[in-house]
Amino acid sequence: MLQRIRSSAQSFGAKVIALLICFVLVVFGFGAFSFFNLTQPAAAIVAGDKITIAELEVEMEERWRNALTELGPDIEPSRIGSVHYWLSQMIDHRLLTQRAKQLGMQSSRMKYLTTVAEMFRTPLEDLSMDEVASVLYQMGFTVQGFENSIRDQELVDQVWSSVWETAFTTEREILDFARVGRQRRDVAFLLFATDLYVEEVEVSYEEVLQYYNTHKTDYMTDESFDLSFVVLDKSRYTEGHEVTDEDIQTVFKDEVAQHEGNAERKARHILLRVDEDRSEAQAIAEIQDFKQRIEDGTPFADLAIEHSEDEGSSIFGGDLGFGGRGLYVPEFEEALFNLEIGGISEPVVTQFGVHLIELLEIQEVEPLLLENRYESIRQELLEEHATPAYERDVDLLGELAFEHVDSLDYMAEVLGLTVEFIPGVTRESGLGVFEKDIVRDRVLVDDVIVNGFNSETVAVDEQLTIVARMKSNTPSSIRPLEEVRDLVRSKIREEKASVIALENRDAAFASIQESGDYSGIDEEYGIEWVVFDRMARSDTRAPLDVRTKSFGVQLGTEGREIFIANGNGNDKAIVVVSAVYEGQFNELVTIDQDAIRNNSNFDQRDLDIRGMMEAVRQRGKVRNKLTDEAVWRPGTGVELKPSG
Repeated sequence: MLQRIRSSAQSFGAKVIALLICFVLVVFGFGAFSFFNLTQPAAAIVAGDKITIAELEVEMEERWRNALTELGPDIEPSRIGSVHYWLSQMIDHRLLTQRAKQLGMQSSRMKYLTTVAEMFRTPLEDLSMDEVASVLYQMGFTVQGFENSIRDQELVDQVWSSVWETAFTTEREILDFARVGRQRRDVAFLLFATDLYVEEVEVSYEEVLQYYNTHKTDYMTDESFDLSFVVLDKSRYTEGHEVTDEDIQTVFKDEVAQHEGNAERKARHILLRVDEDRSEAQAIAEIQDFKQRIEDGTPFADLAIEHSEDEGSSIFGGDLGFGGRGLYVPEFEEALFNLEIGGISEPVVTQFGVHLIELLEIQEVEPLLLENRYESIRQELLEEHATPAYERDVDLLGELAFEHVDSLDYMAEVLGLTVEFIPGVTRESGLGVFEKDIVRDRVLVDDVIVNGFNSETVAVDEQLTIVARMKSNTPSSIRPLEEVRDLVRSKIREEKASVIALENRDAAFASIQESGDYSGIDEEYGIEWVVFDRMARSDTRAPLDVRTKSFGVQLGTEGREIFIANGNGNDKAIVVVSAVYEGQFNELVTIDQDAIRNNSNFDQRDLDIRGMMEAVRQRGKVRNKLTDEAVWRPGTGVELKPSG
């Protein structure tokens, strides 16, 4: 187990386990740091519980390391948020922990042990707390403090859940949500697109030179890295394994059965909702009565039109059209896919109520041909045989990369691999195994670039795993003007064109405001109105700012509202909203009604959680001792009175 822990905790930013531990401690309360003590200055005091400056500094350092990994080395410290913001998050977490204890909530030691086992990637029954303690001690943590942190987080989770799971939305609120959320509006806009004016813009060489000299940092080459690496290929482990025709036939038969069983079904249903006026038992009894009436000759469609409470399908006789697996809730799907054509189900209870389902048709599926699947199945079976040995050597590769951190040669010799070389990999692009962003992101980290270590094992895909190291790098540099002249000229033209678009839009809008008439403005500027009758909020054919503002205004006394908005990029627009149509919940199909119910419930939960947090903050005795002038700087820490 200790080797697995060491492999997990190896020093690539303290590797995975260190990041996990730091994350837990940073977010969950820092009780695990043995070197934080009561004599250190406080950033805040929460009901007598101190949050020290040292704890706050660890929080900021962790946020900074994460930002460097995700966004690259050139980001500004301000991108991670202010020291005051992260202190407020720590205060909230401490308040919630205290509130949970006041409510008598308890954490589970077994859940804590399970969490530790997952962090250290070992089965719970093999977990040695002595070895865990050893690793924690090397990182400056105490076992008890670490346990307190994780168990405090469990208490916080219980508080969140108690609010989240008890929130509810009334039917009136759902109808109001639909009226606003599914509202439509008649919208028309004139788009003063930058592209309309680019051709009339002239740019001199002096302007190009001045812009280039002012914006040289915009024209930097990417820092590039020459990398050596080894590749562990899963295909090498398929050698020596045999797959028989009988094996392939068995798999193919299963595929055919699943393929035919997944064919889309056309169905119709009758839905009776369960509410305060109708119990589940009553709904089941009514559905059973409908089934008997259908068997006695009453058309299914007639009963659906008259009685079904799925407003979206009842008007069509309950017809749901064709649908495949995954479209319906599990209970409905299971009943439907067990029916024969023309068959009618027993009453089916789901979260929406009680259903009666009839299968009308099964869509024909194109038959599978063995010759088209033979080689693929053979390869899949070979890979199944190869997986255990491949995964074993992936683990070994990771151990060797850590134990021999300054070279790839030993692991290549042990595993029979070849050390390969690739030049010119950047954070934005690469070839071969470095073509994927996620691979470059996991290789081009500080431990590789700054410290000169091997990378961790990186899965390129299900077939390939690599370990890489840097041989050399080329810093970024300013590209010469001759190389970027056309780019600079295009940028200047675009900026000038955007100014023209803005001036024309503003002049046109001023004319409309003065005259109150916009009927001839399109001809004056040579632009056609773009018209959307009953436009939805989600209609992406209109620019986002046009949609946002169109649904944010109220119509004036003349039954319309005219305003300005931004288009895409640097485009500008004049917008007219001339009609509003409220959303009607009962006119929506079931899937949209369900989406509204879910969204309104989510919004209510969010409001309840916000209310709970506000109440906790008001009741909590918090003394924030951090000065308004305090800042945090990488490598320096929290400065209470920053210089300069």
